[in-house]
Amino acid sequence: MVRLVLVRHAASQPQPGTSAHNWQLANAGHDQCRLLADRLRPYNIRHIITSDEPKAVQTGTLLASYLGDLPLSQAADLRETHRKTAPFFADETAFREAIATAMHQPQKLLYGEETFEAARLRFSAAVDRLTSAHPDETIALVSHGTILSLFLAHRMNVPPYSIWSLLDMPAYAILTLPDLQVRELCFSLRHL
Repeated sequence: MVRLVLVRHAASQPQPGTSAHNWQLANAGHDQCRLLADRLRPYNIRHIITSDEPKAVQTGTLLASYLGDLPLSQAADLRETHRKTAPFFADETAFREAIATAMHQPQKLLYGEETFEAARLRFSAAVDRLTSAHPDETIALVSHGTILSLFLAHRMNVPPYSIWSLLDMPAYAILTLPDLQVRELCFSLRHL
């Protein structure tokens, strides 16, 4: 059965003063990729496509290696909501509140340089384009927590914050094709 696997990148290393778009994987993130590959192995992934952000590229590169040197490519439209000008939140509660506010009003520009609705539409168009380009194979798209939550919530008809607030690094979802129905959502590898 052909599926779409959506992956949130492994644990990243926050760098105050640097855009989150440029963050790298933390040491723990490298280790998490082997466990993630073991969990994804039964889905017979044939191609991995990542956003162009370093933490997603690094996650995808490690997964491709662990799953048997799979083809790997990048698609810029898989990147996180555009947030180069968003402040760094040292306080986790303040960060969660900022994301929740933007998720509750996705048509308003409340976080970064792109409304959350525009980001979801961009990501959805990329999913359609990439699944159409690989119609007979299971592909994995490695992306980011906010954009994945927006996309999955729309598909599942639930509030995006209900997904985002539980989504760990890494995490994944399995969707059927061509209908893009969410069949499995693994919020965290920690409890497996």
